[in-house]
Amino acid sequence: MIAGLTRRWHRRTRRWIKAVALTAALLLAAAAAGECELRGASALSLRWQARRGAAAKLLCLGDSFTAGAGVAAGRSYPHQLQGLLDQRYGAGRVQAIDGGQATANSSETLSLLDRTLRCGLRPDFVLVTAGADNLWNWRLATPMFRGADSLERLRRATRGVRLLRFLDAARENGVLAAKKLYFPNDANLNPLVAKLALTNADWLKAWLIDDVQAMARLCEAVHARLVLVGYPYPSPAVQGAQDILRGERGVLFVNAGNFGLPLDNDVRSLLQADGVRPNAAGFATVARLVADALAPALDEKLNARRP
Repeated sequence: MIAGLTRRWHRRTRRWIKAVALTAALLLAAAAAGECELRGASALSLRWQARRGAAAKLLCLGDSFTAGAGVAAGRSYPHQLQGLLDQRYGAGRVQAIDGGQATANSSETLSLLDRTLRCGLRPDFVLVTAGADNLWNWRLATPMFRGADSLERLRRATRGVRLLRFLDAARENGVLAAKKLYFPNDANLNPLVAKLALTNADWLKAWLIDDVQAMARLCEAVHARLVLVGYPYPSPAVQGAQDILRGERGVLFVNAGNFGLPLDNDVRSLLQADGVRPNAAGFATVARLVADALAPALDEKLNARRP
């Protein structure tokens, strides 16, 4: 009788352990899926996207502006740029590789560029949008946290996990506010962003300048050209950094301010409902600005490859 009870106890224990293990595995899989959704492109995935037959490769990195947040798949500026390049130079001759990461700050973009180059990808041009998400995403921005206590340092270390950062933003500001930071799709912008922009403008400008200069050095080491793509409506910190960076050696600046139109033009038809992010037509306009700015350098490179 005791032996029978022992066997039943062992069977129940094994079933309980299996149930706990399965639950843990499902939770880990869900967390990994959420992290992948928030993180976007990886260095290896960008390396695998590269086509060997392309005569020139454009690596497009950056934040939600590059990722095309809020528009349908295939309507981001890198995807629409690919269509323009196919029209101008022939299908597949010039490849635009989309490496946009929603919510990425400039240091995360710098890190992704470094890792991608280490994976062996050799782009001819690296197109970058950076600075907008520096307002609130401070991962890798260690100077902001110098002198922080141990708890703050631990919190900073976990900022590399975007899912945890989303949950942290939800805890501090509510789920709706955090949702607007990661998936902004309405007209009510998070006031946290405006507060950070005003109180940290000088530091944010210096941070962006340092990161873009580091990107330029990485590009120069592999004989690539860095192209800084501006925002239609940059913050004062980003605008100040762009004004300095456009004169940097090795940096080609694409001015997308007001979508390249005179300031008195009404561009609301190019914006989403939030009045900030471009819609599909707005991204198409940015793609044309980028294609036109790159045309001389691309023509020279492609003509040099002809026998």
